[in-house]
Amino acid sequence: MRMTVSLVMGIMLVACGRAEQHGATPTTYQATRNLVHSTGPIHSACRSSGRDGTTARLCSCIQVAANQTLTQPQQQRAAGFYRNPQEAQVIRVSTRLRDEQFWEAYRAYGERAETLCR
Repeated sequence: MRMTVSLVMGIMLVACGRAEQHGATPTTYQATRNLVHSTGPIHSACRSSGRDGTTARLCSCIQVAANQTLTQPQQQRAAGFYRNPQEAQVIRVSTRLRDEQFWEAYRAYGERAETLCR
């Protein structure tokens, strides 16, 4: 489980960096050019994160993944992780059903973002 958390958090943090610097192939990253520009809470959090290499295109791709896997309230909650990454750990270890359900959706989002945006 710890490895999964590390992987998901790594994806989210890497996703706002330059994809090529983090092992993404140019072909996969180029595919994101075909995505429609998408904005929302994840896109906004990604763009305002101040991480090196953050681009509108990459943040749009991450938002597309969020739109495909998370509800609007879940997106708002996940966007908070950009400001406070420790909150993700708190939710991950929580035994509350609501937190467990959110974490499963968040993991699916992370997997989708990794596939779509690398």
